[in-house]
Amino acid sequence: MSSLPKTLFVHCFIENKEFITIKTSNSTAYKVEVYNLVGQLRKQVSVQEGNGKFTLSLKEFKNGIYLLKFVNDTGTVVKKMILSE
Repeated sequence: MSSLPKTLFVHCFIENKEFITIKTSNSTAYKVEVYNLVGQLRKQVSVQEGNGKFTLSLKEFKNGIYLLKFVNDTGTVVKKMILSE
């Protein structure tokens, strides 16, 4: 399996706050974990190999700061996500 990209492009569709589209520079399988700032795992999704684009639902999340953790066999990348009105 190739390595997880160092740069992940995360696009938030702010107009409805119901989902974000995650784009990566490669198409390998990886796991997405969403944590709140207290460290509680709020959501976990496995993404299969594909075109490097994935949509993640945010309907169950309140406004706040969350950490998106992307993991595959070769590494981990963490990105911050801020949800606000």
